[in-house]
Amino acid sequence: MDSHQLFEQQASGRVTIQNTYFKNTTQLFYYNPSITQQFDNSKMFPIENSHYWLDCYAHLADRCVFIDYPEQSQQGILEIYLEKVFNNNIQKMLNLNLPNQHPYVASKMNVGNVQDILNIHWRKNIKVWQSNSNLKAIQLEDFFHRSRLIAIVETLIDQPISCMDDFDSIYSNWLASNAKLHSLF
Repeated sequence: MDSHQLFEQQASGRVTIQNTYFKNTTQLFYYNPSITQQFDNSKMFPIENSHYWLDCYAHLADRCVFIDYPEQSQQGILEIYLEKVFNNNIQKMLNLNLPNQHPYVASKMNVGNVQDILNIHWRKNIKVWQSNSNLKAIQLEDFFHRSRLIAIVETLIDQPISCMDDFDSIYSNWLASNAKLHSLF
């Protein structure tokens, strides 16, 4: 499969997977636990990403990983997330995250505390993922070392990278667009 069909790199340097089936289905299952968790494998890419953990993942994939980072980096990562995803518009951040909150949290959530609430959720998720024996940590810092990232990618895809020119181009653009993130490590 052509790598350009799998993902796109935005001007900000953010790389996103183009397929939304897995993301949308995972969100549906996560926020509606009574729904039977079943995926249509024909609609999934060889590598998918999620910001949620569902127990069915352990049976769905050969390897499940999460991106880990030092706790002291989290506030900076959240600020970069606000900048890159929401163009520093905290109201947009609130609008995206509000519908996914427990009703009690949603009733208390506002532009003044959305970052604090996301910080709590993110830290809680990382701690749960760190203690999950079905997940293996990938260190965010390793993304800033080309040889380490190549090793990670090749492990995930279980083969050598076949389009190294594309990888190098994307990686170079990503590095240039993520100097602020790199400074956190």
